[in-house]
Amino acid sequence: MNISVRRTLSGLCAGALIGGASILGMGATASAAPAPTPASHATCTAYPVFGTGAFSQCAVPTAVHRVTVRCVAWWAPWLTYDRHGPYVSGWQQSWTSCDAPFTLRGWGVQGLH
Repeated sequence: MNISVRRTLSGLCAGALIGGASILGMGATASAAPAPTPASHATCTAYPVFGTGAFSQCAVPTAVHRVTVRCVAWWAPWLTYDRHGPYVSGWQQSWTSCDAPFTLRGWGVQGLH
């Protein structure tokens, strides 16, 4: 078999595997449920970003909040860990992300108590 045909076939196979893994990872992230928002910060909302991170924002200018995400550990898929963004106030956004793409499993807003 010609070497260019072999290279083309191996490239197509690798692309199909990577594309399939990305689609499967996105489906798992879309089914994750957001963590409950504390009652004192009912006007704050967290939004996921590409299955890798999240940000939070509040509609009240006096609320102090930060985003919290739960991620799957890339080194041990049966473990999860939590990450927290910086505390910000009001309409500012708090951002944080997981170590690896498509490992986001949950997100929410945490208020300053």
